[in-house]
Amino acid sequence: MGKIWVQKPPFGSQINFGHPLSRSLVACFLFNEGGGLKIRDLARNNNGAISGALWKPSIKEQILSFVGGSSTDNVNCGKSSAINN
Repeated sequence: MGKIWVQKPPFGSQINFGHPLSRSLVACFLFNEGGGLKIRDLARNNNGAISGALWKPSIKEQILSFVGGSSTDNVNCGKSSAINN
């Protein structure tokens, strides 16, 4: 039986691309970096750039907060055809 996660997988986790559920996976963002200006895509390396949002402490870990309500607060993952289709 597979692992049952009670929290996000740790930073640096990898995807088992041999698993049937990963066959059509386009992107996988865990948002577990806890800081910095990049979000790592575990699936296809379509890493995102954080703009306007801030890392904030929560009960268990750092979270990405879009509190400004601004349309410029986003994570830009580029123009990969895999994501934009």
